[in-house]
Amino acid sequence: MGGSLIEQLRQVKDFQVKDGQRHQLWMFMWMHLSGLELMVRF
Repeated sequence: MGGSLIEQLRQVKDFQVKDGQRHQLWMFMWMHLSGLELMVRF
């Protein structure tokens, strides 16, 4: 198990319907985790 967090998030299967989807799942998860990290720091 290696590689960056983004590479690992890209491997998560996206079950969303493509119609109306604005962001890829891995990008949404990355933004969410980044926000949680920011809240922990402050």
